[in-house]
Amino acid sequence: MDKANELVLISVTTAIFVGGSVWGLAWWLSGQFSSLRQLVYETIHKTETTIMSKLEYHEKHDDTRFDDVKRDIWEVKLRQASNISSIKDLEKSVRNESK
Repeated sequence: MDKANELVLISVTTAIFVGGSVWGLAWWLSGQFSSLRQLVYETIHKTETTIMSKLEYHEKHDDTRFDDVKRDIWEVKLRQASNISSIKDLEKSVRNESK
């Protein structure tokens, strides 16, 4: 019976050692994945913040440029309208002179 007790003791000790080692490695890996996950979230947040700030800057810049283009188009329309008006006045004066 000594051999049987010795074999059980060795088996239990080995099982405890293997179980403890597996549990320790699982705990260590859990910490590694947790820190990696935190790093990924921080990087995503920084990237999002950078992209959003650049988009806001470009939106403001585009708004300014579009306002300038609208103003230029309006000025062109006004010039064209004034040219058409002056051409009609010129035609009227030519007709009046020819009569």
